[in-house]
This record gives sequence, structure tokens and C-alpha cells, in this order.
Amino acid sequence: MRLCIVSETWSPDVNGVAHTLNRLAQELAGLGVTVDVVRPAPRGRQRATLSGEELQVRRLPLPGYAEVQVGLASPGRLRRFWQRHPPDVVYLATQGPLGLAARQAARRLGIVCVAGWHTNFDHYCQDYGVAWLSGATRRYLRHFHNGCALTLVPTHAQASALRAQGIRDVDVLSRGIDGELFSPHHRDGALRARWQVGEHQPVALYAGRLAAEKNLALLIETFQAMRDVRPDMAQVIVGDGPAREQLQKALPEAHFTGFLDQPSLARH
Repeated sequence: MRLCIVSETWSPDVNGVAHTLNRLAQELAGLGVTVDVVRPAPRGRQRATLSGEELQVRRLPLPGYAEVQVGLASPGRLRRFWQRHPPDVVYLATQGPLGLAARQAARRLGIVCVAGWHTNFDHYCQDYGVAWLSGATRRYLRHFHNGCALTLVPTHAQASALRAQGIRDVDVLSRGIDGELFSPHHRDGALRARWQVGEHQPVALYAGRLAAEKNLALLIETFQAMRDVRPDMAQVIVGDGPAREQLQKALPEAHFTGFLDQPSLARH
């Protein structure tokens, strides 16, 4: 079997979507599935660590948020790639311009498309001050996903929410946690000493992108409320993004780590 993943992010990018797709590709390859990839060209032009073929397309960083990029490719270019390396299934991990072009190309060639729901783009409209676009965004997402054979979401609650919005053929593909990597066995006394906390002193930790769509106002409110109850509680924030400076001003006593690789993340 041959599957092609279309995504606007891929390892070594540090984000949840890239991590999820990399793990999915590894598991599929272990089952004998050939995994191809279509993605924006990375800065180093390196190839994805996969057993199959790869098409790198034009990348366009989002204004004001260079870490996030969209991919641009014509349906014709994607058709030619898939005519040379025909997949049995195309997995669309993006609903952006690259995902839409890929859906059009796949339908023209009669290739089954499965979509993954990795980002709540309809919520972004409110987070970034363009709430008036929410309705149009929801209509576009409904059109995009209903043009696919299946939409896979991480939770049953998400599946119910999308069905209520009129999106059909929704099923759950849950995200796995590596229990060997993310284990209490990796607890690190030296790391806690750097935070200046004792063995039994509580630590509140946030891990994720530092951006408006992550509801950081709630994070600030929560950390402050926890400190009111436990003044000795240390605060650790793992991750980076355009809102880091804002968070550092609001939580001056928190420890900010920036991006971490997986072994460091497990220790934290």
C-alpha cells in the first residue's frame, strides 16, 4: 500500500502536528506502507526521513509569525507527481491552499482523500481579531471536509462537534503518548534544582506554542490563581512563539525554556 501525506509542517519542525505526522509515518512504515510526503520546502532543503518519495513545494511564511508557513502548489503539479508515484490514499493534514490544491488533484485522478483535523482554524479568527470571518471559515471547512471520503479527529468530543457543524463521515484516530519516553522515571533532581524548587515543592508546567490561539489569557489567570493558593509553586513554560514577550511580562517569576527536543521535554 502507498499513502501520501500532504502537510504544511514536518519534522524537524517543533509542533504538535509535525510530531503527530512523524509518528504516524513511522508506524505505517513499520507495517510495510510506503509513505510519500508533499510539504513546503524546508529552509535547509533536506529530505524527509521516509522510505518513499517527496515533493517540496513553495513555502510562504505567515506575516508576523515566521515559524508558521503555508505551502503553495498548483493542482497540475501535484497531479504530475502522483502520476509518477500513484498513491492508494492521500492524507490531507492541512485545509490551507496546499490541502485544497491536493484535494482537487486527487479527485481529478480518482484517488481517495482522507482529511485530518489538526488545527481549529475557525477559532483562529477570534484569537487574531477577525471574528467576522468565523462564519465564512466554518463554511469553507465544511466544504473542504465533505469533499473527502473521511475526516479523522483526535477525540470523540471533537467528532461530535464537527458533526454538529454539518461535517459528514467523521471518525476518531486518537493521538498516542509514548509511555516509555514520557514517564516519571525521567524525573530529574538537577533540573528541579535549577528551578530552585525542593523535592516536594509543587511545579506547574505548561508545554505548547506561545501564540494567541492557545488561550494564553487563561494560562496567566490559572497560574496566578494557583500562586494565590500555593505561593511556593514554581511556574515553568515550555515552548516559544510570538506571545512569549507578553507572557514574560505577565509572569515574571516563571521559568521559560524555549523549544526543547524530545529527551529534554520528557525530563521537564
